[in-house]
Amino acid sequence: MANSDQSPTPPKSSEAILLIAMSIVGVGIGYAASIVTARLLGPEGFQDYAVAVATLGLMCAIAEAGTGKFSLKTLPGYAASQQWSLASGYWRFSLRTVLIVSICLAVCVALPEKLSDGKFGSHPLGVGVLFLPFAALCGVGIDLIMANRAAISGMLIARILLPATTLTIILTVGSTMQQFTSTVAILCYGAGAFSGLIYCTIAFLKSAPKQLLETAPEYHFSEWLPQCAYFAVFSFLVSWTLKISLVVLELLPVPEAQVACFAAALDTGCLILLLAKSTDKMFQPEMSVILAKSSWDAGLELRKNRYALVGSGCSLFMLVMVLFGKSILELFGREFVPGYPALCFVSAGASVQTMFSLAPAFLRFSGHNRFVIGTTITGAVCMVSLTALLGTFYGATGAGIAFGLTMTVTSLAFLIRANQHISVLTDTDSNNTNLN
Repeated sequence: MANSDQSPTPPKSSEAILLIAMSIVGVGIGYAASIVTARLLGPEGFQDYAVAVATLGLMCAIAEAGTGKFSLKTLPGYAASQQWSLASGYWRFSLRTVLIVSICLAVCVALPEKLSDGKFGSHPLGVGVLFLPFAALCGVGIDLIMANRAAISGMLIARILLPATTLTIILTVGSTMQQFTSTVAILCYGAGAFSGLIYCTIAFLKSAPKQLLETAPEYHFSEWLPQCAYFAVFSFLVSWTLKISLVVLELLPVPEAQVACFAAALDTGCLILLLAKSTDKMFQPEMSVILAKSSWDAGLELRKNRYALVGSGCSLFMLVMVLFGKSILELFGREFVPGYPALCFVSAGASVQTMFSLAPAFLRFSGHNRFVIGTTITGAVCMVSLTALLGTFYGATGAGIAFGLTMTVTSLAFLIRANQHISVLTDTDSNNTNLN
């Protein structure tokens, strides 16, 4: 890769702090949407809604086909080396791939349901798949905006505009309809995704360099497809690990109230992951440039700044969950308070993953795809197995233990391997410098 005159610089602390502030506001908005939905639906209806949303999240991870996550690595590198034809080709390739995959996936889910009972949309998921292309394109659009190094614009959409629009739709529909069902709630979710796609389109066109939009595209399918496949598998496995415990618990012979309690605990405890998503998508494009230029001093400064910011956020989050977790769950309704032990375990696992979330991204960017995929698969299998075992005996609390334990062990495995690779890179670079 050709060198650029631009030297990689760690993101400014003020920008990182602003992103964290936006994440906090977004957490409040998104959480308010969950609370309003739970109160409108009740435990049974909220269970159906939560499982449908979790399933749609897994489908989105497949539909995005890894193109958005890979763009955070490849587009900044193309821009730094002035390879605008490849950059122009890649974002077009991304959108077309996502559109095709999401439509095919939606048809594969919707058609069997239609043929089985003749009542399309009899389950919330049947309606939700209609909005899958919008949700997938919205997710990739945010990644492309972040890859253009417009972190503020991307996070404004992801953390403020998108959840605020969804909340507004839910409040409006909920106040005008006599019967607010889980299917109606999914329609509101889909309408929010469609609005997010509009926001993304506008922001991408504004953030993209002129060359990215006007240069004739060049396509390297043989290089992009395998890399996107790795990123797609990893993204799906991460979504699986985060969401599958709720689906597994629903299939177990446990009371519906336990599933609803765990849904609220999972929704609440995983709020800290928004901090990782907000900061990672700012740091990953910088990390791509750092790796391309072997600028290890800048990389160490980036890691130091991130640990200071994210570590403070995780500590504060855990303190709030332990001290006020029961009161927070009571916002959903008194029926959800028994999920407090599960909330503590979920929060702990999610906080550890948030703290070290850049480690797997660094390994993927460095070519350690097999290790990342293998470790993530192991974590996903453990999540299913432990949830099935502990959830059967301890309900929501057992599922929370399975989640916290799996996320902690997997995250630490990534951290250890990443630190080992960093040591090798810095030692090699030091030896080369001494020889010269």
